Amino acid sequence: MASGCASVAVGGDPIIEIEWIKRLPADGKAWFLRHGERLQEAVASAQEDATDQLVPIMLAEGSAVPALRAALGRATWRKFHHASEATNLLRALVWMRFQGEVTWSEIAALPPEHLRSCRNAFDWPTGRYAAHHAPAGQFHKFAMLYRDVVKLGVAPKAHWTPTRLRRERDRLFRKAKIAEANPELWASKTQYCVDGFTFTLLCSDRALVAEGISMRHCVASYIDAARADLSRVFVCTGPERATLRIDRDGGFELRGFANAEVSQPCARAAAHIRRLVFCEDVLG
Repeated sequence: MASGCASVAVGGDPIIEIEWIKRLPADGKAWFLRHGERLQEAVASAQEDATDQLVPIMLAEGSAVPALRAALGRATWRKFHHASEATNLLRALVWMRFQGEVTWSEIAALPPEHLRSCRNAFDWPTGRYAAHHAPAGQFHKFAMLYRDVVKLGVAPKAHWTPTRLRRERDRLFRKAKIAEANPELWASKTQYCVDGFTFTLLCSDRALVAEGISMRHCVASYIDAARADLSRVFVCTGPERATLRIDRDGGFELRGFANAEVSQPCARAAAHIRRLVFCEDVLG
């Protein structure tokens, strides 16, 4: 990004006009020009010294080089000094976007490839997290992951890995879905014990939703059938965890976690429950 400059008049006084300022939105342009009018000698000096890359930071902060170097500290100053003008302009725009929430040292630590996206982030915590964790080209995906967790009522910690963040999002989502389901009972609680396995009838919307979420299968899709007493769904506990569905028309399904097959002992116990339910005329 080259710094073409020309002398123009603002309020009758000549100032330094910088080419990249012309391409900024009105609010950003006004900010830089306001400081540029006061710092025109410092800008001209930077251009003469071939340190044009520092001008965006100078004009954003409103400080000439000596004061700016002292304020930034050696490590941050070095990063800005060795960066391109384009990179430092994006850093300046991030600083202006989140002014009061972010320090220059934090901005200096952002990966340059994410600066543009970070400037457009919903807020600074979202931008900072996505910038530090997202691979190139995936900023938006990681920003949305962060926002999902926030919307579910938790403020993510800056040190959480993306794996931890996904786990929290999934946990919170499951918790919210269960809480949304109606807890009202539409059948009497019933329980059977066979060969060490306990089969407990699920008799509320919430119970079926929780079972489907915890076991990762679609048993919650049978809520309407269970409400109408066309199906009965049992949770199996004991030596093995499974879900049993018995339909009024004779349908029968027994599945473990994520629709996995169950052991023969569990299958035999479930078959006994199936016969017992029909013998007791529970389903008609």
